[in-house]
Amino acid sequence: MKAILMKAAIALAAVPFLSSCHEKKESTAPEVIRVETAVAGESNMSTSRNYSGTVEESSGTVASFTVPGTIQTMNVSAGDFVKKGQLIATVDASSLRNAYDISKAALAEAQDAYNRMKMLHDAGAIADIKWVEMEQTLKQAQSAEAIARKTLNDGTLYAPISGYVSEKFMDAGMTAAPGLPVVKIVNIDPVKVNVSIPENEISSIPGAGEADITVSALGNKRFTGKITEKGVSANPITRAYDVKMTVDNPDGELLPGMICDVTLNTDSTSRSLTVPLDAVMLDSDNSHYVWLDSAGYAIRRNVVTGALTDEGIVISSGIVRGDTLIVKGQQKVSRNSRITAIK
Repeated sequence: MKAILMKAAIALAAVPFLSSCHEKKESTAPEVIRVETAVAGESNMSTSRNYSGTVEESSGTVASFTVPGTIQTMNVSAGDFVKKGQLIATVDASSLRNAYDISKAALAEAQDAYNRMKMLHDAGAIADIKWVEMEQTLKQAQSAEAIARKTLNDGTLYAPISGYVSEKFMDAGMTAAPGLPVVKIVNIDPVKVNVSIPENEISSIPGAGEADITVSALGNKRFTGKITEKGVSANPITRAYDVKMTVDNPDGELLPGMICDVTLNTDSTSRSLTVPLDAVMLDSDNSHYVWLDSAGYAIRRNVVTGALTDEGIVISSGIVRGDTLIVKGQQKVSRNSRITAIK
């Protein structure tokens, strides 16, 4: 009888233990995480190429005197902004003014003689041939005065365009001559960026479109340029073709001569593996990874990313076409998590 009671007590004591074990077993069953997935596929992507470019002024001109003389005043310095018609420099005009005064006096004398002879001619007191000679004398005096007046005015140099003085070739006291440069004035809003394209690549460069421009001298600041010129004649030495872009420069940051990196999209396309941007995760070491659905289990895969496109982000390595990626809910999974895809 005691043996029977002992067995019953052991059995009763074991009931809570067995119940606890059953509950523990149920609580450790793997959780199935609901996620959304997408299949990695390929898309057409325009290819791009990188080149080195040089900033140039969009337009410019050299200002020079048309008369000889010693420069008397120089009113600008390199780097100054000048407006069209602004005074740049003057030459010693003493000899020019003397010549003008002489021509002006000669014109006054000719005009007076003309007026007196006209009265005689109207009265029939002189022959017609004398009158014709008088008319020619007056015209010659008028022409001489106009030339002397222009020459005097040419002793003052004005800015032919608005822009910045990029170079100053002369100073006060130097001798100017017709056509000899005094200053160079350039327009730098906008500027142009010139890129030399090898002959085996020029056919893939479009004649219009935009370009990404990075200038290291400005802390790698980025600008957008518009292709406005595509050369058709190769440089005889380098066999390269010039392609020029126009870049807005309202603050005058871009200066002629600056070197820049230029990225040009080409007319050719390539097939690239593309995935939704939301599928790509960033690790603590700034590397990228994705979560894949492998037969109902979450698997982490490191990837190397490329450019952004309208379809998503390009993946250059790490996965292949047809892989199933987790695009929503991946924040809740870990390695080998049980997952189920929802529609």
